[in-house]
Amino acid sequence: MKGINMGENGKKSIFKKVLWSMGAVMTGAILIIEISSLLLIHKDGQRAQELFEDTIDSYGVFWENKLNETSRMMLSFISAETGALYSQLCNSEDKLTVETAKLQLRSQIADMNARQGYELVTFVYVPDRNIYFSVDEKNTSYLKSQGIKENVFDYIAHNTIASKDKWSVLYVQDTPYLLKIYHMENGYIGSLYPAGHILEGLYDQEENWVLEMVDRAGNTVAHMGEPYKGMTVSYDRFLEYTDAGIRVTIGSGRLYSNKGTGVLILMGAMLFASLLIFLVLGRQTRDVFEPLERLRAAMENYSGGDMDTRLPVVHDNSQIANLFRTFNNMADQ
Repeated sequence: MKGINMGENGKKSIFKKVLWSMGAVMTGAILIIEISSLLLIHKDGQRAQELFEDTIDSYGVFWENKLNETSRMMLSFISAETGALYSQLCNSEDKLTVETAKLQLRSQIADMNARQGYELVTFVYVPDRNIYFSVDEKNTSYLKSQGIKENVFDYIAHNTIASKDKWSVLYVQDTPYLLKIYHMENGYIGSLYPAGHILEGLYDQEENWVLEMVDRAGNTVAHMGEPYKGMTVSYDRFLEYTDAGIRVTIGSGRLYSNKGTGVLILMGAMLFASLLIFLVLGRQTRDVFEPLERLRAAMENYSGGDMDTRLPVVHDNSQIANLFRTFNNMADQ
């Protein structure tokens, strides 16, 4: 019995071609699935960042509306149509009228502050008459009130007040405020919001956020939270009607918390799938393709005139064993 030449004429076996084709198709399918999964993870991260930015934008809109509403209410106290009390405070020669106007105007301002927030401080100042009073709902300490008064006087003395001015940053004993002043007749009315109070509404200690109020040059005016060690994502939201904005810095892991884990899982799944493919193809090669290749080679040798060609006897009931026995029987006959 003569051996079987498996590589005759250097031709590549059709079975090996099928084998490699199957491997290529399965590997390509796995790669497509992996790439698609990575794209989905990336899109999830983008959606998380968009949600993060939308949250800050919504908070910024809230404060823009609040500052705008405060400005409109201050204007209502000094306008020609609704500002009679303010006008009396500035122009009346009757002391009783002036004192009555002061009490009533203080009461109206207190109502405004109660609606706008307990942190709001609103003042009225008429320099020519040496009139100054402020209203706040949080009962600001005497030292802080005096500091606000002195800094407001200094600000008015060194700045030209115009109705189109934005809310600007004023420091009172190292505490930053957003300040807006209107000048009407011979007096002034203004409001102050602590910058820290604006940040408090967005701050969450458990989120590892670093919140800052920054000016137009990017300088930090106020901040909350500790700097995050590692990769971070920052977003700036400048507030309309002001010279300041909110900057939020957060660890990138808070936004892409599942991205790293997802990538590791996908890589592990890809390696496992690749290993499984090689194991399956290896088993198919040993049990199916190699015996079929031997059968093909035997048939070619036999048809080429080698009548002694036989296949080894396989002692099982598999289809391959049956094919081998059938070939040997046919060759014997």
